[in-house]
Amino acid sequence: MNKKHIKNIRRIITKQLKKNYLDWKRLTKATKKEVTKKVMNEVVGDYDYSQELDMPIEELIGIESQEPSDGIRSVL
Repeated sequence: MNKKHIKNIRRIITKQLKKNYLDWKRLTKATKKEVTKKVMNEVVGDYDYSQELDMPIEELIGIESQEPSDGIRSVL
């Protein structure tokens, strides 16, 4: 299994949890585990590993919208 596919699965799961469970912070730990396991099984069961991922790595790890703070200098 490719690391990009794992990151893409994780991204899909996170999106579904944020979309479907707006009161995530109020759920108990046991409920969170149960919900996460259910969503993960659904996503992994329906996921197509033969698809070609042409997304940039920034999108897969969730930093596409982050901007560096003023105190950080560019390497270039």
